[in-house]
Amino acid sequence: MKVVAFAVGSYGDVEPFIVLGAKMRERGHVYSVVTFPEFRERVENVGLLFYRIPGDLNIMVSTLLADSDNSTETGIRGLKRVYEDVDGIITCFEQACRDADLLIFMQFSKIAYHFGEKYGIPCVRSFVFPSDPTKQFSALFSKAKENSIWTKWSYYLCDFFMSLAEKDCVDQVRNYLHLSRWHWYSNYTRLGKEKLLTLYQYSPTLAPRSPKWGKHIQITGPWYSEEDDIAYEPSKELKTFLEHGEPPIYIGFGSMNYKKMDELGDVIHKALRVSGVRAVLSGELNSKGRYCNDQQVFYVDFVPFSWLFPQVKGVVSHGGNGTVHYSLRSGKPTWVLSFGADQFFWGCRVHATGSGPYPLDIKKDAITAEVLAVGFKELYAADMQLHATRVQAQMLLDGGVDKACELLEDYMGRKKEKNRND
Repeated sequence: MKVVAFAVGSYGDVEPFIVLGAKMRERGHVYSVVTFPEFRERVENVGLLFYRIPGDLNIMVSTLLADSDNSTETGIRGLKRVYEDVDGIITCFEQACRDADLLIFMQFSKIAYHFGEKYGIPCVRSFVFPSDPTKQFSALFSKAKENSIWTKWSYYLCDFFMSLAEKDCVDQVRNYLHLSRWHWYSNYTRLGKEKLLTLYQYSPTLAPRSPKWGKHIQITGPWYSEEDDIAYEPSKELKTFLEHGEPPIYIGFGSMNYKKMDELGDVIHKALRVSGVRAVLSGELNSKGRYCNDQQVFYVDFVPFSWLFPQVKGVVSHGGNGTVHYSLRSGKPTWVLSFGADQFFWGCRVHATGSGPYPLDIKKDAITAEVLAVGFKELYAADMQLHATRVQAQMLLDGGVDKACELLEDYMGRKKEKNRND
């Protein structure tokens, strides 16, 4: 089976599709990833085919997340920038789709659907947060009242805003493909009369499955591969820091290229001094080298989460799906300081399990040393540690990438059987 995954986004968005591809390749399938050039080496190192998508990864992350004011208007403008090179998108997507048996798209690569429609290629949706309507909670309107009709309607509102952002690109793509007009109320949940298989890359422990969803919607758990981290050898200095003194927390914000990261780093450093909490911190919080490593703080450039998190007491992150699941699967209390998109939602879901303090919004809440110091200390609380351990036990039962592979193979097997019978 020839599978093509269209992964448009940051490292946390793209890496799961690479992990899926590596596992599908092990099972005898040919797998391609359409993504930004920054991920080419990673894609090809695991034996997958790479196709370059037009656009700038750093501009996308900055515009939609790190430096966005998170307003609807800014979001729409940012998404339009993602889709502005229509000719490049058409060339790339059409080339990638050639001879494909299955297309997988995510929230920023729905354009692939139209090529699937044109060439009769089955499509699968896959997201890192709930995108099908439910009253339970709203991923992008995370402060909406849970179990309310407004929460359910917020999903339709998100789809409408996405349609506005994509409209020019979709119209040109469908015109090029000689397809009928795409209406604002059209959606990506069906291809013809058939509902698309939908794979959610998160744990039902954090976001339980809606009882209203059909069987075509499956929650697999996150897609991880820890094999690449087995050979990691930390520096002598880092090993010494971890082995001496109270277990530290980890503080880092992934690929958030926030223009005020140095200022945030200053506040965090002060909060650690106020609280007395020890910490391993991501290097972007000390990009100007203002602070030296000592017995309380240790800045690192890169450490695999699967190696580091079992050795810390808690995790403070931006709330990306991958980081949140990594920390909780390691049994660590988790505190989210969000920058936008679904990050605050994941912070709320962590808090709902009792495994972390209530999340803060970096751009809207008061981020002071005193506030952070209190939150850092909370991560050491016995009840929070206990809840995180319970969540860990439940998450370890998730099928993850293996379940995703099985669902994809079953989906395509049933389609082939149906085609033979038609």
